[in-house]
Amino acid sequence: MPAREPLMPESYFRDRLDRLEQTIAGRLEKLRTQPELYSKPWIFHRANARERLQMVLLAYSAGDGLDAIAARLPTAVDALEVYLRSAPQEPVDFNDLDDYVSALWFVSLATLLCSPEGLVGRLLALLGNEGKDVLFERLAAGLVPGRRAAASLMHAKIFAPLAHVFEVPAADRAAQIGRYLAGWYRGLSAAYWHDAHKGPGGGGFFGYWSVEAAAVCKAAGVDPSPLATTKYFPSDLLRSL
Repeated sequence: MPAREPLMPESYFRDRLDRLEQTIAGRLEKLRTQPELYSKPWIFHRANARERLQMVLLAYSAGDGLDAIAARLPTAVDALEVYLRSAPQEPVDFNDLDDYVSALWFVSLATLLCSPEGLVGRLLALLGNEGKDVLFERLAAGLVPGRRAAASLMHAKIFAPLAHVFEVPAADRAAQIGRYLAGWYRGLSAAYWHDAHKGPGGGGFFGYWSVEAAAVCKAAGVDPSPLATTKYFPSDLLRSL
């Protein structure tokens, strides 16, 4: 299958996946063989966790099948766990936009890739913040019953249109997701990955995909066909494995 992300050729994504694999292995080897040189190992582990999540999206951008993409998610969860165990600060801060978006992506990918119960339980325990955010809890509730409901929405200026999908009539939900997608990239201009494709050599670009929009589509029972060609919408993630 050719690359799904049109901004770069498939060869870019394949090369990026290989380079990240080598980079992560190199960091871990340095920590194993020369731990005395690194007073803040959690910085390495944070980079590994971030890049393992990127690699799931890189695989999607490159055109991989869903089985291959799903196989990468447990490794990303493992890297997140290693980072959170080593981090001296609060583990996942939903007030931080990048932390919040990463958490949404994790729970969205678990939803879309039909992750097994054990992986889902580990992931939600690692992400924490139960009952703190309406949108996150809407998605998490579809994976694990009995979670505490939330009353507020973090980063509402960006995500209110997507959270509102659950409140509008079923016939209007696809259009509501379309409205969210229309402002998605501009709304996330403060995210660390925004405009990455303009950087030297691709700038660490891994694809621009609103995986949370696809997860809401699934959770809210929305027919995705009207959105199939909408920019930033990862429609192939809504195909069964």
